[in-house]
Amino acid sequence: MNWLALRFLTRVRRARPRDMRACAALYCAARRRAYPRVPADRFTLDDFALSTRGLETWVADCHDQVLGFVSFDRTGREIAHLYVTPDLQGRGVGRRLLTKACRLIGEGAVLECDSRNQSVVAFYQALGWVEQGPGSSDEHLVLRFEGRRHAA
Repeated sequence: MNWLALRFLTRVRRARPRDMRACAALYCAARRRAYPRVPADRFTLDDFALSTRGLETWVADCHDQVLGFVSFDRTGREIAHLYVTPDLQGRGVGRRLLTKACRLIGEGAVLECDSRNQSVVAFYQALGWVEQGPGSSDEHLVLRFEGRRHAA
């Protein structure tokens, strides 16, 4: 998909039930890549359903093809998941999903990410997220959205 089509034909919308299988496949594939030492069969489509239970999910799509998704807890102001198809990373899809989530959550949005993944940390920081402190494990940190630099 060329960048012009991606920019003008991609829309961000609330996920529909029929989108969930594509979101689950993207979630599992990303987890398998992130944790290559864990046997691949340990990551199942059911993991996605469990990890997104009670969360609001929005997708970026182009011609009804899911390009990425964001899941968040509006009440808790927490972004739980942001995943983009690997070949479309760096093309604005993740930024658009994150922007939508931040607008819906409002001030005080937070997320936790793997501090060892410097490209992910740099992505968030470039969009106005700042380190708030350590996360749920030694390898994670919590970022808070400052609200200055998220542009659609």
